[in-house]
Amino acid sequence: MFRVEKLLKYVTRATNCLNRRQIRGKTQDVFAWKMDASSKDTPFIVVQSPYTVKIQPVNPMEYIENVDTDGQSVKGNVYLETDDEGDLAPDLKNSFMKDINFNVRPVSSNSKDYLEVTCSEQQQYQYPTKNITLHFQVPAACGVDINVRGDASIDIKDLEGGPFEMVTNQGACCLKNLKGSSLRASSNYGDIICQSQLLFEHGFLETKKKGTISVKKLQGKEFNLKTEHGDVDVGATYLLKAKFASKSGCIKLGDVHGFTEIRAEDGNISIGSTAGQLEAFTGRGSIDVNLSQHEDVVLNTNEGDITVKCLQESFSSEFLVRSKHIHVDSNIDVVIDKERAEGNFTVMTGELNKKDKKEEGVKTIKAEAKLGTVKFEKEDWFSSLKLS
Repeated sequence: MFRVEKLLKYVTRATNCLNRRQIRGKTQDVFAWKMDASSKDTPFIVVQSPYTVKIQPVNPMEYIENVDTDGQSVKGNVYLETDDEGDLAPDLKNSFMKDINFNVRPVSSNSKDYLEVTCSEQQQYQYPTKNITLHFQVPAACGVDINVRGDASIDIKDLEGGPFEMVTNQGACCLKNLKGSSLRASSNYGDIICQSQLLFEHGFLETKKKGTISVKKLQGKEFNLKTEHGDVDVGATYLLKAKFASKSGCIKLGDVHGFTEIRAEDGNISIGSTAGQLEAFTGRGSIDVNLSQHEDVVLNTNEGDITVKCLQESFSSEFLVRSKHIHVDSNIDVVIDKERAEGNFTVMTGELNKKDKKEEGVKTIKAEAKLGTVKFEKEDWFSSLKLS
Protein backbone atom coordinates (compact mmCIF):
# COMPACT_ATOMS: atom_id res chain seq x y z
CA MET A 1 0.00 0.00 0.00
CA PHE A 2 2.86 2.35 0.86
CA ARG A 3 4.43 1.85 -2.56
CA VAL A 4 1.13 2.56 -4.33
CA GLU A 5 0.60 5.79 -2.38
CA LYS A 6 4.15 6.86 -3.08
CA LEU A 7 3.69 6.16 -6.80
CA LEU A 8 0.44 8.17 -6.86
CA LYS A 9 2.15 11.12 -5.17
CA TYR A 10 4.96 10.95 -7.73
CA VAL A 11 2.51 10.89 -10.65
CA THR A 12 0.51 13.80 -9.18
CA ARG A 13 3.70 15.83 -8.61
CA ALA A 14 4.87 15.15 -12.17
CA THR A 15 1.49 16.13 -13.61
CA ASN A 16 1.43 19.37 -11.63
CA CYS A 17 4.94 20.19 -12.80
CA LEU A 18 3.92 19.53 -16.39
CA ASN A 19 0.83 21.73 -16.04
CA ARG A 20 2.89 24.54 -14.51
CA ARG A 21 5.39 24.17 -17.32
CA GLN A 22 2.63 24.46 -19.91
CA ILE A 23 1.20 27.49 -18.17
CA ARG A 24 4.60 29.14 -18.11
CA GLY A 25 4.95 28.65 -21.87
CA LYS A 26 5.41 31.84 -23.86
CA THR A 27 5.24 32.91 -27.49
CA GLN A 28 8.53 34.65 -28.23
CA ASP A 29 8.77 37.37 -30.88
CA VAL A 30 12.14 36.23 -32.20
CA PHE A 31 12.38 38.58 -35.16
CA ALA A 32 10.33 41.50 -36.48
CA TRP A 33 10.80 43.35 -39.75
CA LYS A 34 9.06 45.80 -42.07
CA MET A 35 9.64 46.41 -45.76
CA ASP A 36 8.10 48.48 -48.53
CA ALA A 37 5.87 46.38 -50.79
CA SER A 38 5.53 48.90 -53.59
CA SER A 39 5.54 47.34 -57.04
CA LYS A 40 4.53 47.85 -60.65
CA ASP A 41 1.21 46.19 -59.92
CA THR A 42 -0.57 44.64 -56.92
CA PRO A 43 1.88 43.92 -54.05
CA PHE A 44 2.99 40.29 -54.08
CA ILE A 45 4.80 38.08 -51.55
CA VAL A 46 6.46 34.69 -52.13
CA VAL A 47 7.16 32.42 -49.13
CA GLN A 48 9.08 29.12 -49.00
CA SER A 49 9.02 27.68 -45.49
CA PRO A 50 9.04 24.47 -43.40
CA TYR A 51 7.01 26.35 -40.77
CA THR A 52 3.41 27.47 -40.54
CA VAL A 53 2.60 30.71 -42.37
CA LYS A 54 -0.15 33.12 -41.33
CA ILE A 55 -1.10 36.14 -43.43
CA GLN A 56 -3.62 38.89 -42.77
CA PRO A 57 -4.05 42.54 -43.79
CA VAL A 58 -2.38 45.32 -41.86
CA ASN A 59 -4.61 46.97 -39.28
CA PRO A 60 -5.87 50.20 -40.93
CA MET A 61 -5.37 52.10 -37.68
CA GLU A 62 -1.65 51.41 -37.90
CA TYR A 63 -1.52 53.43 -41.12
CA ILE A 64 -2.37 56.50 -39.06
CA GLU A 65 -0.23 55.65 -36.05
CA ASN A 66 2.84 54.95 -38.18
CA VAL A 67 2.15 57.59 -40.86
CA ASP A 68 1.93 54.81 -43.47
CA THR A 69 -0.66 56.66 -45.55
CA ASP A 70 -0.60 54.32 -48.55
CA GLY A 71 -0.57 51.13 -46.49
CA GLN A 72 1.90 49.47 -48.88
CA SER A 73 4.28 48.08 -46.28
CA VAL A 74 4.67 44.42 -45.32
CA LYS A 75 5.29 43.59 -41.67
CA GLY A 76 6.62 40.25 -40.58
CA ASN A 77 7.30 38.38 -37.36
CA VAL A 78 8.91 35.05 -36.53
CA TYR A 79 7.30 33.57 -33.43
CA LEU A 80 8.64 30.73 -31.32
CA GLU A 81 6.69 29.05 -28.53
CA THR A 82 8.95 28.12 -25.62
CA ASP A 83 8.34 26.28 -22.35
CA ASP A 84 9.98 29.01 -20.31
CA GLU A 85 8.02 32.18 -19.55
CA GLY A 86 11.19 34.27 -19.63
CA ASP A 87 12.29 36.24 -22.68
CA LEU A 88 14.93 34.77 -24.94
CA ALA A 89 18.24 36.59 -24.88
CA PRO A 90 18.97 38.74 -27.97
CA ASP A 91 22.05 36.69 -28.88
CA LEU A 92 19.95 33.48 -28.71
CA LYS A 93 17.33 35.01 -31.01
CA ASN A 94 20.02 36.02 -33.51
CA SER A 95 21.56 32.57 -33.32
CA PHE A 96 18.18 30.94 -33.96
CA MET A 97 17.47 33.15 -36.99
CA LYS A 98 20.86 32.26 -38.47
CA ASP A 99 20.18 28.59 -37.79
CA ILE A 100 17.01 28.62 -39.94
CA ASN A 101 18.63 30.83 -42.61
CA PHE A 102 15.76 33.32 -42.54
CA ASN A 103 15.96 35.79 -45.41
CA VAL A 104 13.75 38.56 -46.81
CA ARG A 105 14.60 40.32 -50.04
CA PRO A 106 12.84 42.36 -52.72
CA VAL A 107 12.93 40.87 -56.21
CA SER A 108 12.37 42.85 -59.38
CA SER A 109 11.68 41.40 -62.82
CA ASN A 110 10.13 42.50 -66.08
CA SER A 111 6.84 40.81 -65.19
CA LYS A 112 6.43 41.88 -61.56
CA ASP A 113 8.08 42.97 -58.34
CA TYR A 114 7.67 40.93 -55.17
CA LEU A 115 9.06 40.18 -51.73
CA GLU A 116 10.69 36.79 -51.32
CA VAL A 117 10.85 35.13 -47.90
CA THR A 118 12.82 31.91 -47.42
CA CYS A 119 13.98 29.83 -44.47
CA SER A 120 15.20 26.29 -43.81
CA GLU A 121 14.89 23.51 -41.26
CA GLN A 122 16.74 23.86 -37.96
CA GLN A 123 20.28 22.53 -37.78
CA GLN A 124 21.58 23.43 -34.32
CA TYR A 125 18.27 23.90 -32.50
CA GLN A 126 15.60 21.24 -32.09
CA TYR A 127 12.39 23.12 -31.33
CA PRO A 128 9.21 21.35 -32.50
CA THR A 129 8.36 22.75 -35.93
CA LYS A 130 4.76 23.34 -34.79
CA ASN A 131 6.12 25.87 -32.27
CA ILE A 132 7.54 28.08 -35.04
CA THR A 133 5.29 30.34 -37.12
CA LEU A 134 5.84 33.09 -39.66
CA HIS A 135 3.31 35.92 -39.38
CA PHE A 136 2.79 38.53 -42.09
CA GLN A 137 0.70 41.68 -42.22
CA VAL A 138 0.31 42.80 -45.81
CA PRO A 139 -1.72 45.40 -47.75
CA ALA A 140 -5.38 44.35 -48.03
CA ALA A 141 -4.95 44.13 -51.81
CA CYS A 142 -2.09 41.67 -52.18
CA GLY A 143 -1.11 38.49 -54.03
CA VAL A 144 0.63 35.51 -52.43
CA ASP A 145 2.55 32.41 -53.48
CA ILE A 146 3.17 30.17 -50.47
CA ASN A 147 4.78 26.75 -50.30
CA VAL A 148 5.20 25.08 -46.91
CA ARG A 149 6.83 21.73 -46.20
CA GLY A 150 6.36 18.94 -43.65
CA ASP A 151 3.37 19.35 -41.32
CA ALA A 152 3.32 23.14 -41.59
CA SER A 153 -0.01 24.77 -42.40
CA ILE A 154 -1.18 27.94 -44.15
CA ASP A 155 -3.68 30.42 -42.69
CA ILE A 156 -4.79 33.36 -44.87
CA LYS A 157 -7.70 35.71 -44.31
CA ASP A 158 -9.34 38.97 -45.40
CA LEU A 159 -7.31 39.62 -48.56
CA GLU A 160 -8.31 40.58 -52.08
CA GLY A 161 -6.62 40.98 -55.44
CA GLY A 162 -4.40 37.98 -55.94
CA PRO A 163 -3.45 35.79 -57.55
CA PHE A 164 -3.35 33.42 -54.57
CA GLU A 165 -1.32 30.20 -54.79
CA MET A 166 -0.80 27.86 -51.84
CA VAL A 167 0.77 24.42 -51.42
CA THR A 168 1.00 22.32 -48.24
CA ASN A 169 2.30 18.81 -47.68
CA GLN A 170 0.74 17.40 -44.49
CA GLY A 171 -0.66 20.58 -43.01
CA ALA A 172 -4.03 22.21 -43.52
CA CYS A 173 -4.77 25.17 -45.75
CA CYS A 174 -7.18 27.50 -43.93
CA LEU A 175 -8.80 30.29 -45.94
CA LYS A 176 -11.20 33.03 -44.89
CA ASN A 177 -12.85 35.90 -46.77
CA LEU A 178 -10.66 35.89 -49.86
CA LYS A 179 -11.57 37.41 -53.22
CA GLY A 180 -9.71 38.19 -56.40
CA SER A 181 -8.79 37.06 -59.87
CA SER A 182 -7.55 33.52 -59.26
CA LEU A 183 -7.08 31.03 -56.42
CA ARG A 184 -5.10 27.79 -56.48
CA ALA A 185 -4.66 25.72 -53.31
CA SER A 186 -3.41 22.14 -53.04
CA SER A 187 -2.29 19.72 -50.35
CA ASN A 188 -0.69 16.28 -50.48
CA TYR A 189 -2.10 15.00 -47.17
CA GLY A 190 -3.82 17.94 -45.45
CA ASP A 191 -7.28 19.48 -45.63
CA ILE A 192 -8.47 22.67 -47.31
CA ILE A 193 -10.89 24.55 -45.07
CA CYS A 194 -12.89 27.74 -45.57
CA GLN A 195 -15.65 28.65 -43.11
CA SER A 196 -16.63 31.71 -45.13
CA GLN A 197 -16.93 32.83 -48.75
CA LEU A 198 -14.42 32.49 -51.57
CA LEU A 199 -15.10 34.96 -54.39
CA PHE A 200 -12.94 34.45 -57.47
CA GLU A 201 -13.05 34.55 -61.22
CA HIS A 202 -11.20 31.22 -61.35
CA GLY A 203 -10.54 28.81 -58.48
CA PHE A 204 -8.88 25.40 -58.14
CA LEU A 205 -8.76 23.39 -54.90
CA GLU A 206 -7.14 19.93 -54.74
CA THR A 207 -6.22 17.45 -52.03
CA LYS A 208 -4.53 14.08 -52.34
CA LYS A 209 -4.61 10.95 -50.16
CA LYS A 210 -7.32 11.45 -47.49
CA GLY A 211 -7.31 15.23 -47.51
CA THR A 212 -10.79 16.78 -47.49
CA ILE A 213 -12.20 20.03 -48.88
CA SER A 214 -14.76 22.01 -46.88
CA VAL A 215 -16.04 25.43 -48.01
CA LYS A 216 -19.02 27.43 -46.81
CA LYS A 217 -19.70 29.29 -50.08
CA LEU A 218 -18.14 29.55 -53.53
CA GLN A 219 -18.94 32.52 -55.72
CA GLY A 220 -17.58 33.76 -59.03
CA LYS A 221 -17.08 32.52 -62.56
CA GLU A 222 -15.54 29.04 -62.36
CA PHE A 223 -14.30 26.66 -59.64
CA ASN A 224 -12.78 23.19 -59.84
CA LEU A 225 -12.57 21.04 -56.68
CA LYS A 226 -10.83 17.68 -56.68
CA THR A 227 -9.92 15.10 -54.03
CA GLU A 228 -8.30 11.69 -54.12
CA HIS A 229 -9.81 9.83 -51.15
CA GLY A 230 -11.24 12.68 -49.08
CA ASP A 231 -14.75 14.10 -48.95
CA VAL A 232 -15.94 17.36 -50.52
CA ASP A 233 -18.43 19.49 -48.57
CA VAL A 234 -19.62 22.83 -49.97
CA GLY A 235 -22.50 24.78 -48.45
CA ALA A 236 -23.49 26.80 -51.52
CA THR A 237 -22.23 27.71 -54.99
CA TYR A 238 -23.07 30.78 -57.07
CA LEU A 239 -20.99 30.08 -60.15
CA LEU A 240 -21.28 30.06 -63.90
CA LYS A 241 -19.47 26.71 -63.94
CA ALA A 242 -18.42 24.30 -61.19
CA LYS A 243 -16.67 20.94 -61.32
CA PHE A 244 -16.32 18.50 -58.44
CA ALA A 245 -14.42 15.21 -58.62
CA SER A 246 -13.21 12.49 -56.24
CA LYS A 247 -11.83 8.98 -56.58
CA SER A 248 -13.24 7.51 -53.38
CA GLY A 249 -14.66 10.40 -51.39
CA CYS A 250 -18.26 11.51 -50.96
CA ILE A 251 -19.38 14.80 -52.48
CA LYS A 252 -21.95 16.84 -50.55
CA LEU A 253 -23.23 20.14 -51.93
CA GLY A 254 -25.85 22.48 -50.53
CA ASP A 255 -27.53 25.02 -52.82
CA VAL A 256 -25.94 24.99 -56.28
CA HIS A 257 -26.45 27.60 -58.98
CA GLY A 258 -25.19 27.55 -62.56
CA PHE A 259 -23.75 24.61 -64.48
CA THR A 260 -22.52 21.93 -62.06
CA GLU A 261 -20.61 18.77 -63.00
CA ILE A 262 -19.91 16.08 -60.39
CA ARG A 263 -17.87 12.92 -60.91
CA ALA A 264 -17.08 10.33 -58.23
CA GLU A 265 -15.47 6.99 -58.96
CA ASP A 266 -16.48 5.44 -55.64
CA GLY A 267 -18.59 7.63 -53.37
CA ASN A 268 -22.03 9.06 -52.68
CA ILE A 269 -23.27 12.35 -54.14
CA SER A 270 -25.85 14.60 -52.50
CA ILE A 271 -27.18 18.01 -53.57
CA GLY A 272 -29.40 20.14 -51.35
CA SER A 273 -31.06 22.13 -54.14
CA THR A 274 -30.38 22.83 -57.79
CA ALA A 275 -30.90 26.03 -59.75
CA GLY A 276 -29.21 25.41 -63.08
CA GLN A 277 -27.87 22.57 -65.19
CA LEU A 278 -26.61 19.50 -63.34
CA GLU A 279 -24.58 16.44 -64.38
CA ALA A 280 -23.73 13.89 -61.67
CA PHE A 281 -21.95 10.58 -62.22
CA THR A 282 -20.68 7.99 -59.75
CA GLY A 283 -19.26 4.54 -60.42
CA ARG A 284 -20.23 3.09 -57.06
CA GLY A 285 -22.51 5.05 -54.77
CA SER A 286 -25.89 6.68 -54.43
CA ILE A 287 -27.10 10.02 -55.78
CA ASP A 288 -29.52 12.12 -53.73
CA VAL A 289 -30.69 15.41 -55.26
CA ASN A 290 -33.37 18.01 -54.53
CA LEU A 291 -34.80 19.79 -57.56
CA SER A 292 -36.56 23.12 -57.38
CA GLN A 293 -35.61 25.49 -60.22
CA HIS A 294 -33.37 23.27 -62.28
CA GLU A 295 -32.42 23.21 -65.94
CA ASP A 296 -31.47 19.93 -67.68
CA VAL A 297 -30.36 17.24 -65.23
CA VAL A 298 -28.34 14.06 -65.94
CA LEU A 299 -27.82 11.49 -63.15
CA ASN A 300 -25.93 8.23 -63.53
CA THR A 301 -24.65 5.51 -61.20
CA ASN A 302 -23.33 2.06 -62.02
CA GLU A 303 -23.83 0.59 -58.53
CA GLY A 304 -26.25 2.48 -56.32
CA ASP A 305 -29.62 4.18 -56.11
CA ILE A 306 -30.80 7.56 -57.36
CA THR A 307 -33.29 9.60 -55.34
CA VAL A 308 -34.85 12.68 -56.92
CA LYS A 309 -36.77 14.83 -54.44
CA CYS A 310 -39.29 17.22 -55.95
CA LEU A 311 -40.16 20.38 -54.02
CA GLN A 312 -43.95 20.71 -54.21
CA GLU A 313 -44.93 21.64 -57.78
CA SER A 314 -42.16 24.17 -58.33
CA PHE A 315 -41.10 22.77 -61.69
CA SER A 316 -42.35 20.90 -64.73
CA SER A 317 -39.94 18.47 -66.39
CA GLU A 318 -39.87 15.66 -68.87
CA PHE A 319 -37.98 12.60 -67.67
CA LEU A 320 -36.27 9.53 -69.08
CA VAL A 321 -35.38 6.81 -66.57
CA ARG A 322 -33.47 3.59 -67.14
CA SER A 323 -33.03 1.27 -64.16
CA LYS A 324 -33.68 -2.21 -62.77
CA HIS A 325 -36.31 -0.74 -60.46
CA ILE A 326 -38.29 2.51 -60.68
CA HIS A 327 -40.42 3.95 -57.88
CA VAL A 328 -42.55 7.10 -58.20
CA ASP A 329 -44.17 8.61 -55.09
CA SER A 330 -47.96 8.52 -55.40
CA ASN A 331 -48.10 12.13 -54.14
CA ILE A 332 -46.22 13.38 -57.18
CA ASP A 333 -48.13 14.70 -60.15
CA VAL A 334 -46.73 12.49 -62.90
CA VAL A 335 -47.84 11.49 -66.39
CA ILE A 336 -46.15 8.33 -67.72
CA ASP A 337 -45.93 8.29 -71.51
CA LYS A 338 -44.16 5.01 -72.08
CA GLU A 339 -42.82 2.14 -69.98
CA ARG A 340 -41.05 -0.80 -71.56
CA ALA A 341 -38.61 -3.58 -70.75
CA GLU A 342 -35.14 -3.37 -72.22
CA GLY A 343 -33.12 -6.46 -71.27
CA ASN A 344 -32.82 -6.46 -67.48
CA PHE A 345 -33.88 -2.83 -67.27
CA THR A 346 -37.08 -0.86 -67.26
CA VAL A 347 -37.21 2.29 -69.36
CA MET A 348 -39.79 4.93 -68.46
CA THR A 349 -40.57 8.29 -70.02
CA GLY A 350 -43.06 10.88 -68.88
CA GLU A 351 -43.54 14.30 -67.33
CA LEU A 352 -43.52 15.58 -63.77
CA ASN A 353 -45.96 18.32 -62.78
CA LYS A 354 -47.30 18.56 -66.30
CA LYS A 355 -48.51 22.01 -67.32
CA ASP A 356 -51.45 22.68 -69.63
CA LYS A 357 -49.33 25.15 -71.58
CA LYS A 358 -45.90 24.09 -72.75
CA GLU A 359 -43.08 26.33 -71.59
CA GLU A 360 -40.30 27.40 -73.88
CA GLY A 361 -37.16 25.28 -73.50
CA VAL A 362 -38.53 22.12 -71.91
CA LYS A 363 -36.44 20.91 -68.94
CA THR A 364 -35.39 17.27 -68.87
CA ILE A 365 -34.30 14.79 -66.23
CA LYS A 366 -32.30 11.76 -67.34
CA ALA A 367 -31.52 9.18 -64.67
CA GLU A 368 -29.84 5.79 -64.99
CA ALA A 369 -29.09 3.34 -62.16
CA LYS A 370 -27.69 0.21 -63.73
CA LEU A 371 -27.82 -2.00 -60.62
CA GLY A 372 -30.09 0.00 -58.36
CA THR A 373 -33.37 1.87 -58.06
CA VAL A 374 -34.46 5.27 -59.31
CA LYS A 375 -36.92 6.95 -56.94
CA PHE A 376 -38.96 10.13 -57.34
CA GLU A 377 -40.10 11.49 -53.97
CA LYS A 378 -42.11 14.54 -53.03
CA GLU A 379 -40.74 16.94 -50.44
CA ASP A 380 -42.63 19.75 -48.77
CA TRP A 381 -41.18 23.24 -48.48
CA PHE A 382 -40.58 23.06 -44.72
CA SER A 383 -38.61 19.81 -44.94
CA SER A 384 -36.44 21.30 -47.69
CA LEU A 385 -35.17 23.92 -45.23
CA LYS A 386 -33.37 21.16 -43.26
CA LEU A 387 -33.72 23.01 -39.98
CA SER A 388 -33.25 19.92 -37.83
